[in-house]
Amino acid sequence: MVATLRGRMKKFTLDAVSSPLSQEIEPDYTLEVTQVLEQVGYSNVQAMELIAAVIQKNPNIKNSQELIQEIFKMKNNL
Repeated sequence: MVATLRGRMKKFTLDAVSSPLSQEIEPDYTLEVTQVLEQVGYSNVQAMELIAAVIQKNPNIKNSQELIQEIFKMKNNL
């Protein structure tokens, strides 16, 4: 049976090089920004919502400092 299936099961295996399962990949710095926002009084859910809103509005943010600045700019404009 193994000899019969040899070479035919490749399409059922996960290939690490293939496209990721999720199309939305959070940048690495979002965890850091979430922790900073929690330290200044936001809940985890509020922090994640703020981060998502800012990243959706400006997906070209490159680091945590830019993200935090944009979050507080957005909060000041509300």
